[in-house]
Amino acid sequence: MRQIVSISKANELHGLVKFRRLMRVTHDLMQPRFDFFANQPYSQPFGSFFRSPSASLLTGKGACEDFSSVFTRLLQVSGESARTMQLRCNPYDSTCHSITAVKLNGKWILMDVWYDFIPTDKGGNPLSAEEIRKDWNRIKLTVPPHYIKALDYHHVMGTNWGKFGLLSRGLYAMLRAAGVPNLDQFSARSYVLNLYWAYFLIWLGIGAVIFPIWFYRLFRLKVRQ
Repeated sequence: MRQIVSISKANELHGLVKFRRLMRVTHDLMQPRFDFFANQPYSQPFGSFFRSPSASLLTGKGACEDFSSVFTRLLQVSGESARTMQLRCNPYDSTCHSITAVKLNGKWILMDVWYDFIPTDKGGNPLSAEEIRKDWNRIKLTVPPHYIKALDYHHVMGTNWGKFGLLSRGLYAMLRAAGVPNLDQFSARSYVLNLYWAYFLIWLGIGAVIFPIWFYRLFRLKVRQ
């Protein structure tokens, strides 16, 4: 990912110009792979649930989800604050589309790399989710011809809490009951885009729990002897 950012010279640019460069790079790298691999099964177990942006970059299989993951990771590697977001097609869906949010001048703007679309105001300035909702009647006239009209940005959330059924919905309910703030805007996937680092931290956490227990039991065994 760092090499892609370096070759694209994105870090020589700033703001929206930089974001557009990385969006174009994502399309140029992903689209041919998507066209080639789109209808093929994943070669790795659990590939549809756990894959790094690097793996997505190789296959481009996941459509909007993989495109947004790669784009978001490129933004992160280039030093930007970015996260993946989810759109619902209606209040009863879990999610039906993935986009990217990136911070620009203190505001989280939304960019749709799959459709190569950035919602803007009349002056061409990118917008936040709230601003898009307020001006949707105008913005919907500017979307690409093949855009899903049900994606009206009225249901933007950071995490697909329905992806793992009762497990993820139950976790959402517990966190909400515990009073965790801004839960709908929390993007869990953004923290694991560097998947191998996430694996390391998970195993480190497991080790931090298991090792003291193992050491304590070993110590007691030696004392008894």
